[in-house]
Amino acid sequence: MTLPYDIQRCTGVIIGSHNLRCKQRESCRRYIEWAKWLRSPNPEFGISAGPAVPACKHKIEASND
Repeated sequence: MTLPYDIQRCTGVIIGSHNLRCKQRESCRRYIEWAKWLRSPNPEFGISAGPAVPACKHKIEASND
């Protein structure tokens, strides 16, 4: 599954909390898509990402597909 470009990706880092990593990031499609984008040799432009937030309600559950 690839997220549409209008859905913001997540960096998985909570800003202002000693750079704590979100505990849900490895099972969140928003973070997985961001990490995949960072590793790609020719990343596409136009993808936005934001920091993680405590008690995030924007998680998109990743499936095992």
